[in-house]
Amino acid sequence: TAGRKGGVDSDLVVIDVLVKRCFSESPTTRRAAAAAIGDVMQRAQFRGDTRAMQALLDVVRNDQEVSVQRAAVQSMWKAGLEGEERTLETLFWAATSHPEPQLRKGAVESVERLTSRGDPLGVECLKECLKDTHAEVREAAVRALERASHEGEEEAAAAAEGMLKDESWFVRRAAARALTMIEPEGERQASVAAKVFGREDKLWYAEVQGYLTKPLFYPI
Repeated sequence: TAGRKGGVDSDLVVIDVLVKRCFSESPTTRRAAAAAIGDVMQRAQFRGDTRAMQALLDVVRNDQEVSVQRAAVQSMWKAGLEGEERTLETLFWAATSHPEPQLRKGAVESVERLTSRGDPLGVECLKECLKDTHAEVREAAVRALERASHEGEEEAAAAAEGMLKDESWFVRRAAARALTMIEPEGERQASVAAKVFGREDKLWYAEVQGYLTKPLFYPI
């Protein structure tokens, strides 16, 4: 309809303006523009728009302000297309190579949202993120791996099992849950994890027990 066409045209104009503002001299303007691109594209259903996605990719890789890069990473999952290789490669770089832990975590979460279940590129990226030096990033990667993997996927299950020995209890908790979802035999492995690692935190133990079909005994 004419009304809808007018709305589409106005959205395209807004996106053009925001793309230009992503390269403003003002960090505040760049951050606001990068954040708004995702919202506009999601609302207008312009996911994958070439100009906007290229602007976000450039910001993530080249902007000197972390807050601007974080806004762009957040927008990428709203504006991107699932499985788009160039987008995933940029997020992979951000998730594994950026010096800021919170940005790496945000990139992991965006990879999760843009990875179709079982997609090799996304799953490989998430497995690499399990090696991160920050526990919050590792936890996000475990949770994302759970959602991105097919049930019974051996490599993903093995990766989750390896995280049961993580130094962080909440990473181990996420790994126990992931095993119950990925691998049919995961209940047994999560049970072992709860018995070995759950004693220092009763809340963690209770959550893991909720994932299992057979209750576990907690030694007080």
